[in-house]
Amino acid sequence: MRRKTGKTVNDWIFERRMLAARAFLLETNQPVNQIACAIGYQYEGYFFRQFRQFHGTTPQAWRNTQRSNVSVNH
Repeated sequence: MRRKTGKTVNDWIFERRMLAARAFLLETNQPVNQIACAIGYQYEGYFFRQFRQFHGTTPQAWRNTQRSNVSVNH
């Protein structure tokens, strides 16, 4: 996979999980711990660390920022 895409399988899985997390955060009111479980993380803390590493903020702060941006633009 790496030769064809330049990404490892783990990179691909991580990116897909972050994509799913963002969709859940924007489109539902599920608590972050339920979202973590739904996208395949056994430990909420690990999900938080991964999300913060990728986005530079916590899932809840990201949700709040994105939702306030959407409401301002509409």
